[in-house]
Amino acid sequence: MKPPIKELLHKYNQGTASPEEQELLEQWYLSLGTDHPARDQDSILRNFQASKQVIQAQYPKERRLYLRVASVAAALTLAFTGYYLWNKGDKVESMEQSAGIQISPGQELALYKASNGDDVNLSDIQKGKSISADGLTFIKTDEGKIELKYEETTTASQAPKMHQIQTPLGAEFEVTMPDGSAVKLNAASSLSFKSDYNQKNREVELQGEGFFDVQKASKPFVVHSKNQIVSVLGTQFNIKAYPNEALTTTKLIRGSVKIKNTLSNKELTMKPGDEVSNTGNSLALQENAHTKVDWVAKEIVFDSEEIGFIMNDIARWYNVEVVFENPAQKTITYSGTISRYADFHKVLEVLEKTGSLTFDVEGRKITVK
Repeated sequence: MKPPIKELLHKYNQGTASPEEQELLEQWYLSLGTDHPARDQDSILRNFQASKQVIQAQYPKERRLYLRVASVAAALTLAFTGYYLWNKGDKVESMEQSAGIQISPGQELALYKASNGDDVNLSDIQKGKSISADGLTFIKTDEGKIELKYEETTTASQAPKMHQIQTPLGAEFEVTMPDGSAVKLNAASSLSFKSDYNQKNREVELQGEGFFDVQKASKPFVVHSKNQIVSVLGTQFNIKAYPNEALTTTKLIRGSVKIKNTLSNKELTMKPGDEVSNTGNSLALQENAHTKVDWVAKEIVFDSEEIGFIMNDIARWYNVEVVFENPAQKTITYSGTISRYADFHKVLEVLEKTGSLTFDVEGRKITVK
């Protein structure tokens, strides 16, 4: 039995609704205009249009996709419209009869995994405000950036605590570490570090993809990821190391990086523009590839890349499930560029133009044919 609409409205506005509950609420909200009597449509649509204008004024033009507007507008206006269904005794099942699911690109969202098991939504912090958890303070600047500060110094007699920041599917997020280094996480990624970070060392662990802008310091900045360790003093670089992909890639933008394969102990020193591919026990160096990180530059770039890897990236960013009818199709390669914030169906159209593949979209399940 699903919880009543009133409870879900409260969870949505508190930021504690699950992705499935958020989707149900948003689809229910969008369906109100046609599923309910005309005497209620007018007030509902007035509230919706007013909220949509507020959101459009806050977001840059390239990000004004319909669902993003509808999603945030729903958060502002559900309080005005929810009472109608509640008083009528309708349950959440009415939401499931709404129109087909709309798929949008990711947003700024990250969770801090607190030691008591709670998830702290870092996106909920207001500009100029801060929250604290596990001896760590999260400060949101007036520019909307999150800075991490320690409330107290870890002493030698204390066991350091483990901190972890996660981005879910369909999200990205940037944080500034206590030493001033910035880390931007791509979708479905996590960054872990201990409470003695920047005291004894500057070590972090990455799962997924992250872009690092490291401040210079006497202590090396060390990133542990799948089958490798990257050590730097001050530089910019990107690591892509998802658990479900065999390939780990490291791209250097500025400075110098030493990379070590933890299985073979092979080491390489990278120069700006270099990209290293780690396939398990070996490191392959491609010199002077290019110095742009596509996802940070708000682009989706296919550079003779296999469709299997392309669809993995798309699935994480748009929060969809991808299934291949024929696994052999995964090796087909593509080249092209499209905005990271493009409409989802536009992305599929670009891929279909080659004539090699077609896509069947059913809800959030994408079948590659």
